[in-house]
Amino acid sequence: MKGENVMKGYYKNEAATAAVLKDGWLYTGDLGRMDEKGYICLTGLKKRMIITSGFNVYPLELETVLNMHPAVEKSRVTGKEDLMRGEIVKAHIVLKKGQSADEKEIIRYCKTYLSNYKVPREVEFVHTISESTDIEFE
Repeated sequence: MKGENVMKGYYKNEAATAAVLKDGWLYTGDLGRMDEKGYICLTGLKKRMIITSGFNVYPLELETVLNMHPAVEKSRVTGKEDLMRGEIVKAHIVLKKGQSADEKEIIRYCKTYLSNYKVPREVEFVHTISESTDIEFE
């Protein structure tokens, strides 16, 4: 984006400012698409991309699918370092009170809606997930 309303830079952090401000343009790192009417829909953040076996995986897409599962209260998808694939997809899941699910069920559910390379290879059930990506493990 560009305009007079765009920030001047990060406070006392010239390196971070130089990384996002170039020739008056602010590079936000947001990912999106434009629909047929010209509306822009944000779909994720470039920085949260997972590269597994050369494929790009955007955690927001997986989290949307996981959160549709009837037993899932909230989810967070991250990349986990892997020697063969570079990264693998790992899902952290908070279950709804009174609900149960296991790793196999979650993976089977994801295979219904996602390409195979996007399906989490690991699922971990946690107590809470905050917006700052902090995860409290069981």
